[in-house]
Amino acid sequence: MSLLKLIRKLKNCLASLALISFATTATAMPGSYTQIEEGQPAPFSGYCFDITASAHIIADKELRDNWCKDKTNKSLAIQKAEFDLEVGKLLAEFDYEKSVNKKTIESLREENLRLETTALAAPNNYWYIFVGSGMLMGVVTTILVVQITK
Repeated sequence: MSLLKLIRKLKNCLASLALISFATTATAMPGSYTQIEEGQPAPFSGYCFDITASAHIIADKELRDNWCKDKTNKSLAIQKAEFDLEVGKLLAEFDYEKSVNKKTIESLREENLRLETTALAAPNNYWYIFVGSGMLMGVVTTILVVQITK
């Protein structure tokens, strides 16, 4: 068992040593540049960067591009999630309203059937009142029309 403990300790030491060595090389000095005037070794005026500075500029550009893409993708994902949530809420509300509407219509149909059976079951012995009132209204209307046209 002590041999396994020793191997484990050695692995931990090696991992720590590797992390320390990578951390120190990762903090390299920034590159340098110098201004070159015409007539000096370059045939134009401008700036001359060393390899470290050039690598830093290229890496910074790539890092910024990736950062912008990641930020855009994150914003789009958040917006899509919000829209999906809103659509889900609307669909749930629509389904609820549809079920309530269906139940209401069914209840009204049952009530109409109940009222229809009740109305048909009641005796209808008042037909002479409807006929008499219709004849009376016809006579009154005819008299009024004749009086107005004279």
